[in-house]
Amino acid sequence: MLSDWDARLITPETALRIVGDLGVYFTCQRAELSQFDPEGGGPRQGDQLQINMRCAQCRQSIVLLATAGPAEPEVSGGQTTHGDLMSDILRHQVMAHDQPLSGGKAHG
Repeated sequence: MLSDWDARLITPETALRIVGDLGVYFTCQRAELSQFDPEGGGPRQGDQLQINMRCAQCRQSIVLLATAGPAEPEVSGGQTTHGDLMSDILRHQVMAHDQPLSGGKAHG
């Protein structure tokens, strides 16, 4: 499951213990990109469907998992591993919720 995890900073066991308490949920929403002019000029982007993993505590998007444009029936975004998702959740907990990597209780 976590064969891609780099344990030089934190062991997978510690990371699982830390991220295991944070609830996440997934949303699919339409990003109306067609309303924005591109910075470098050129044609506007089409609207996209975006699939996000969000924090159940603060509702902030933790990671954009995939996008699909109106002309493409397939969701694109590459391969996402368990280690990638766990790393994204861990990063969110540290940055947004002041969770120490030692696994102790977050401040406040």
